[in-house]
Amino acid sequence: RRMPAPTGHAGSSAAPLLVIGATGLVGGTFFQALQREGVAVVGTAHQRAANPLEPLELTDRTAVEALVRRVRPMAVVLPAAFTDVDG
Repeated sequence: RRMPAPTGHAGSSAAPLLVIGATGLVGGTFFQALQREGVAVVGTAHQRAANPLEPLELTDRTAVEALVRRVRPMAVVLPAAFTDVDG
């Protein structure tokens, strides 16, 4: 079932969604789906940040706060995860 876009389409003045962890399995799929639908979205990456993704170290509170202040998202989605749980 298709959900309506939660924010304006790219190019609109609506606040974007912020997807923290947009290179992971879940976050990457979600980020790409939002882009395909034309939803205003900003994605972050930790180690593989490249255009259009914003570099972000999630444990750096100052960096997270600065990004949120700059992007001013309508919502933050956090699918980022630590994959080596046994490591």
